Amino acid sequence: MLNEKPSDDSLSQARAGARYGEIHSEDLVFVEATSSPWDLMITPIGNARFGHWKQYLVTPSVVLYREWYASPVRFRGLSPAGMLGLSLPLRLGDRSVYWDSRLRNNALPATLPGGVDAVYDRDQSALMVFIALDLLHEKLPPPQVERMKDAARSRFVTSPPDRTQALAAWLIGILAQTKRNPGLLDDAKSVHRFEDELLARLADVFESGVQAGRRPHTSQRRRGLERALGILRDAELSTLSVPALCKAANVSQRTLEYAFRETFDLTPLGFLRLRRFHDARRQLMLSNPAQATVAQIAHADGFFQLGRFAEIYSRLFGELPSETLRRAPPAIEPRSPLT
Repeated sequence: MLNEKPSDDSLSQARAGARYGEIHSEDLVFVEATSSPWDLMITPIGNARFGHWKQYLVTPSVVLYREWYASPVRFRGLSPAGMLGLSLPLRLGDRSVYWDSRLRNNALPATLPGGVDAVYDRDQSALMVFIALDLLHEKLPPPQVERMKDAARSRFVTSPPDRTQALAAWLIGILAQTKRNPGLLDDAKSVHRFEDELLARLADVFESGVQAGRRPHTSQRRRGLERALGILRDAELSTLSVPALCKAANVSQRTLEYAFRETFDLTPLGFLRLRRFHDARRQLMLSNPAQATVAQIAHADGFFQLGRFAEIYSRLFGELPSETLRRAPPAIEPRSPLT
């Protein structure tokens, strides 16, 4: 069965813009032809009927997909050019290997541009995410980029299960949200926000796998925190990412995470997201429901997943965003008595 033909929506032609799609095929040649940004030779193992399903999201700097194979297959070929990649196994089998190593849930296959040799077992499924190396060099401090590349060269990143599971759940949620509302990809701000948040989450997983275990020195943490908070005072919250904050504050993501956890009991990403939720609440309270929508305000504050936004908003503030918007606005705009 074939549900999609090679077209402008295929992964091989999708790097020009942001798009979502699904591929379901029992034709191995077709699957090879739509495997870009990989260049793969796929060999079936055994006589089981071949089948493949892929759900994908592509933006200018990211390729994300979730895939499943009905029968065992071996992949050999070239990994994506100009990109760092990470695989998050969702279901493994006894024959699942990457190069000559058995796959385990806490050892995540990683790749830089080069070769690949892997086996997917029957009914194996995984999330694959690739991010442009140019984006890493643009957004992250050089030492952190080199640590991530060194980890990828070793072919595996060992990540704590809770971080791996959180990243997988977030990526699956992104795919589901985009499927429900593909128009989100027309909003450049939302796409950039997604890329930045993905970069921060990937960097966190890589750092957790390579960190030596020794806490950064207290004075180093405090200086980094002071610089980061100074930047936050005047930053555009909807576009500020944790990697950008680390680079501007000249501090590693691990150091800043220790500092924020000590001070606020939140990660830097959690702190930024909380501030954006409170900013969105203020905007909802001050807006006229005849002239603004929840979606417009959420997107303006950099929220990509509207369903997730509404869920967390309700948990934080005890009401839906739409209920806040429908309230009568304050008689005067709130402002500090000191300004």
